[in-house]
Amino acid sequence: MIRGTTPTMTFTLPTTSDLVKVLWITFSQNYKELFTVEMRDCVLSGNQLEVTLTQEQTLMIKSDADVEIQIRVLSNGGEAFASDIMTTRFDRILKDGKIE
Repeated sequence: MIRGTTPTMTFTLPTTSDLVKVLWITFSQNYKELFTVEMRDCVLSGNQLEVTLTQEQTLMIKSDADVEIQIRVLSNGGEAFASDIMTTRFDRILKDGKIE
């Protein structure tokens, strides 16, 4: 992935989307939360979750360190789930800022 772009990320949930009450996808770098995407900003189908990041979000990510991602889910029945922490890197761009 590249900073300043709008990538779509796909994840597999531990349950079907109709059982999900609350969902967070948190992005962190250097042990600091950068932003959290909530369920209203995602597309859920079956046990698949898609989220498209904005330019503003990916510009918050620095290219010199790993990004950590974790999904947390609260089911309609009150069960709380958390994914393993996933790591990835975002590549740099030559001209910083939002392109409009």
